[in-house]
Amino acid sequence: MSLPVLEMPLSSIVLPSGQKVQIRPFTVKEEKLLLMVNDAKQAKEVNDVLRQIISNCTNGKIDSYKLPLVDMEYIFVNLRKLSVGETIDHIYTCPSCKMKFESTLDLNKMAVHNQKKDNVVKIDDQIAFEMRLPSQTDENNYTEEDIQSRIMNYMVDCVEKIFVGEETHEAKNLTREEVSDFIDSLPGKSLEELIKFFLELPYCYIEDEIKCPKCNKKKKIRLEGMASFFVT
Repeated sequence: MSLPVLEMPLSSIVLPSGQKVQIRPFTVKEEKLLLMVNDAKQAKEVNDVLRQIISNCTNGKIDSYKLPLVDMEYIFVNLRKLSVGETIDHIYTCPSCKMKFESTLDLNKMAVHNQKKDNVVKIDDQIAFEMRLPSQTDENNYTEEDIQSRIMNYMVDCVEKIFVGEETHEAKNLTREEVSDFIDSLPGKSLEELIKFFLELPYCYIEDEIKCPKCNKKKKIRLEGMASFFVT
């Protein structure tokens, strides 16, 4: 007699991008993958492990390489809530008395900063761009580059549509070189608007107030970024 296939409970969440997905808790398989994160030496290796975990825990229905990074963070925090618990224990050093102590942050207080309702970047009355948020693939492609080089590449790769007057041009019907050349031909002031889009990308964060048990000083602390949510 073969062993039974264990069914895991599914939970539905709505991502910052608006997409609704179903997730299941970590199994031993995902816990083993998480152990690999501690041995990872490069950001790409960490991202690839997280991508695999998200793919597993959405039963392969989500291509995490195409997910905006904020969606990836949001899924992972919710997976952690389902699998480990709804709090994170964080070691904090009081800036007043220098005492180190453990504080507990509530994952239910997670919020999204700079959540975008409109991905259209308007250059002037005639020209606008519909952009997408950078994905895991974009991050992996340029992970070794500095922030300025990454933004310049995102500026080309993340164009979905170009609006010129009454005309709409789909980026999928254009070559990367054509998109790049068009951006290069814009007035110099246009660069500021495009850069601003990528400097204000949404991200997940948790903010809470804690009190030092020694000097009773209160302080607001904030965790943000995927690395923060690995704290156990």
